[in-house]
Amino acid sequence: MSTFVVAAIFGLILYTIFCLVIGLGIGYKKEAVSTSKGYFLGGGIGRFVLLFTTAATWFSAAVFQGNIGQVYNSGIGWAVFGTWQFLTVICICAIGPRLWCMSTVRGHITPGDLVGDYYRSKLFKFIIGVGFACFAVPTMMGQMTAMGWAIETLTLGAIPFWGGLLYVTVVTCMYSFFGGFRSQAWVDTSQGILFTAIIWGSLLMVISTGGGSLSAVTARVNETFPDAFLYTPAGEAGAFPVQRSLSFFLLNGLGGFFAPYCWQRSQAAKRGSDLIKNGQVAMLLFALGIALPVTLIGMYSHAIPIEGLQASNAERVLTLFSAQYAPYWGIVVTVGILAAGMSTTSSIMVATSSIVAVDIVKLAKSDIGDSSIKNWGKGAIIALNIVAFLLALRGFNSVIFLVNIAVGGFIQISIPVLGIFAFKRMTKWGAMTGFIGGLLCTYLFQIEMGNPWGVWGGVWGLLCNAVICIVISAFTKPIDLAWRESFLRPLTIHSNSKL
Repeated sequence: MSTFVVAAIFGLILYTIFCLVIGLGIGYKKEAVSTSKGYFLGGGIGRFVLLFTTAATWFSAAVFQGNIGQVYNSGIGWAVFGTWQFLTVICICAIGPRLWCMSTVRGHITPGDLVGDYYRSKLFKFIIGVGFACFAVPTMMGQMTAMGWAIETLTLGAIPFWGGLLYVTVVTCMYSFFGGFRSQAWVDTSQGILFTAIIWGSLLMVISTGGGSLSAVTARVNETFPDAFLYTPAGEAGAFPVQRSLSFFLLNGLGGFFAPYCWQRSQAAKRGSDLIKNGQVAMLLFALGIALPVTLIGMYSHAIPIEGLQASNAERVLTLFSAQYAPYWGIVVTVGILAAGMSTTSSIMVATSSIVAVDIVKLAKSDIGDSSIKNWGKGAIIALNIVAFLLALRGFNSVIFLVNIAVGGFIQISIPVLGIFAFKRMTKWGAMTGFIGGLLCTYLFQIEMGNPWGVWGGVWGLLCNAVICIVISAFTKPIDLAWRESFLRPLTIHSNSKL
């Protein structure tokens, strides 16, 4: 075993200790995990931790691999529709405080809690729980796949792909299992700061290797990839047609916010007003702090000849670059990939475990105690890890593909939620049948039909969802107005300034 591989494994050990010290030491709070709501939502998270746990949860391992690879293949077009982050932040500011208020007043833990409570339907709550649990698995698979690749590449195969998967499965499971939301939120925060610094450091390494200055590296890119800085709306391989750009913007902007692991960050805040204040900072952090260096790394990598790099494996551009030009920096890059991937994976685990415990088990066992609900959630964390590990062993080639399957499912709940806060004519049966139709159409259009006409499957599903909901709502009984007013009264009592 070479000196480099020994150093890489030692780096992984140090990173493991770092995560466990934060998760099971600094971030652990016995009082918070004493109840099921505290275990799943953290017992009130401060603004700083809330900001970075949100960033770390959403900006997954795809930051280092999937997104950079997309830019490498297609140029600046990715950055054009990468502005979906602004839509997510708008949702955090506009809808987040409402979710927080309803969770605080009515005790909601999961998305199904809110929707099932408003529409007074245990069946709807169960359907949302099953649907969200199923669509959460591809996201976990995507993160684990990216991390397995990174560890295998870093250790030159000394730790095989399956060994990398096993490593991230065990470590994330440990601090999430024992500490719940609060522990993984604190680990998220440290990981979010860490991977943001590493992505900027990686950009400096690429610029230094590619020419030493912005002007020099840009000139080289213009020679090797003349269209890198052009947004070509259609007609060329790898370019982004307008319909694909707009559908991706909608899919990730809304789907990102309504993903259960991001949704629950709105409920976990100490105050609803913290979400609005953080949203203003998040706009800059997401766009300039993270998306900008990702875009530049993807484009500037064309200035450097990288062995083994092809369009088909462009998602690994940063790890391949590091292995060839800066092996020891590759250890740092791998830590960044692990930080980004593990933060998202642990968030998915805790959110999905709450869905299993609250939306499925609690409905089946109405007399179940609070402690048992928490224990079911812990069991779900272990089960989800095993399922995602076994499925990830199949070795999917695209992290982005898996993530977009997931957000395509999550975005479907936006229609029922709009029925709660905006469209009072929406009925229970309209919202429910539309949601089911949206999930089925997402699977059909993305998996079976491959995103026809360049529109992502989740957006086709959203369109079907809306049409079905409108038609069914026109012929079924609307929500009782007295119940609706009573349900939403907390929003009128708690103005945003007092949330």
